[in-house]
Amino acid sequence: KTSIKSLCDTKFGLNKVEVSIKNVTDTTYWNGTGWGGSPTWVNATGLANWTYTSPSWTNAKTYLVQSKATDTATNVETPSSGNSFTYDTTAPSSTVVIPANSGLYSTFATISGTAADTFGVNEVQISIKNIIDTQYWNGSVWGAIESWLSVTGTSNWTYSSPSLASGKQYLVRSKAKDNAGNWETAGTGNSFTFDNIAPTTALVLPINGVTYNSLPQITGTATDATAGVSLVQVSIKNVTDTTYWTGGAWGGTETWVDSTGTNNWTYNNP
Repeated sequence: KTSIKSLCDTKFGLNKVEVSIKNVTDTTYWNGTGWGGSPTWVNATGLANWTYTSPSWTNAKTYLVQSKATDTATNVETPSSGNSFTYDTTAPSSTVVIPANSGLYSTFATISGTAADTFGVNEVQISIKNIIDTQYWNGSVWGAIESWLSVTGTSNWTYSSPSLASGKQYLVRSKAKDNAGNWETAGTGNSFTFDNIAPTTALVLPINGVTYNSLPQITGTATDATAGVSLVQVSIKNVTDTTYWTGGAWGGTETWVDSTGTNNWTYNNP
């Protein structure tokens, strides 16, 4: 329970102060023991400074509180419009959009996401963890203690990413606070891998400088330490005629054609 309180003033003394509590959402009124359909005034405790122990509020409902005083000469105040408020105990929700969960990134500049609440989002914070090293970004440096960082925006929010180390896996979690002060319990978040180091390839056949009378296939290998190899392309140049294989004919512009395989790849000769 909480208390409704205020103060009033009169030169000749107060006799009583009454309060009206309306559930605006349901159009019901507090009668001292329950909610009913007729406007009701209940007596407050105190006079110049008065209080009233509030009833149990219902989540997501809007209420209106009015007061009126009666003096010792039985003059009754005309109630003002009163104060309205919304009772909200439901936490907001937030989602990390970028990075995508289990994503692979070679460049990464901005973390972004969304947040929602029926009565408005007040603040969003995120946590950025280097999973491999068990380190957290605190806004300036990486450290051992998890830090929650304020983002820019609420319903749609962003945060400029710190510098990331290639070959590391990171985790971004978010939590939001609504206008009633309810904090979301942070979820598991989205993890991703940062990899800005290019893979490497090596030709197995042809061997450099060797003369062949038959070479039906070009072969080679490729490796990548973090993300893995997804595609290998080859360029085949007729050095004598300064032409390039396009995949179907010889032309004057260098062309890269897809091979078959990744870590061990092949290309059938033209």
